[in-house]
Amino acid sequence: MDKDLDEGPPSWVDGRPQIARVVRRARWKNRSATGSQPHPLRAWLTASADHIDAIAFFDALEEALVVAAGDVRSRIRRLVGSDEADYWSALTELYLAATLRTCGLHPTLGNPDLVVAGADGSVVAVEMTSTRQSADASRLHDTIARDWPGRYQAHLKIPDDRTRITLTQARAIRAEMIQSDAAIQSLEPGQEREVDIQRIISPTRVRAYLNGGSPHLTVTTSGASRGVISPWPDIERRAQEKSHQLTGFECGLVAVEGGNGPKSAYLWADQVKAGDVLPVLDVASSIAGVLLFWTDIRRHKPFRSVFVANSRWTSAYPIALIDLLSCVGARERT
Repeated sequence: MDKDLDEGPPSWVDGRPQIARVVRRARWKNRSATGSQPHPLRAWLTASADHIDAIAFFDALEEALVVAAGDVRSRIRRLVGSDEADYWSALTELYLAATLRTCGLHPTLGNPDLVVAGADGSVVAVEMTSTRQSADASRLHDTIARDWPGRYQAHLKIPDDRTRITLTQARAIRAEMIQSDAAIQSLEPGQEREVDIQRIISPTRVRAYLNGGSPHLTVTTSGASRGVISPWPDIERRAQEKSHQLTGFECGLVAVEGGNGPKSAYLWADQVKAGDVLPVLDVASSIAGVLLFWTDIRRHKPFRSVFVANSRWTSAYPIALIDLLSCVGARERT
């Protein structure tokens, strides 16, 4: 047990035997020396006992661990591993499996991530991925935001959220922004001034700004453009990367969790569901399409789910796929 938790089992394991099993298996990696944030699951375990979101999270995770079938053990290992991305992918796989089970389907965790059987015996194989930003981008944001001493609002623009940003670079960017903030005589609301950080990192990877907004908020924009940012190029690339892992199945589906990307991606998904935006997917003909969805850790069921059909798919959709899409609230479009 982690030394932060070794005074006794946390209250979250009371009445939750699956959570207790996860905690017993945990060997948390100590990341305090690197300045990183604690493992996300460990952070939830140390929340106060009346934390409403923590209560909902642990109830949802307990149920997911109870009803999920197949290779659950490897997901538990990834839940408590040192890689935050691994934690998130394991959680979303468990949650999707639990959602489908509650809808009466028969999903099995394994490799591929899920194999889902329909009532008629048809099968759909699902590979999952996420557009969630890298730990490096999250760490930069956290480094800037933590106890921000400036008079003005920090604003970061990161064209590719997966870009590599070291902790040394993150700290240097913060120091440069604090120095620039102190040097500015006046910055009115709506005004923005770029901080020169090119000696630290290329502006094609990160750009830093100060604006006259509240210093208590730190803004991160994925890409320099404003307004609706289409997540489709990233989704399409991930679908192409994942499609080869579904070779040998008559019906494959790539499921993409929307992560913490730009909020305008919600609007894009709504436009796709309404038929106002028609993205074109061209991957292997055995892939029925891409399911884009978002996960709320406090509940299983995905929200804002949307299905984009593969232009090369020519067969009727199997019952397993139709039922899966219905369960998560997506609409099939051909």
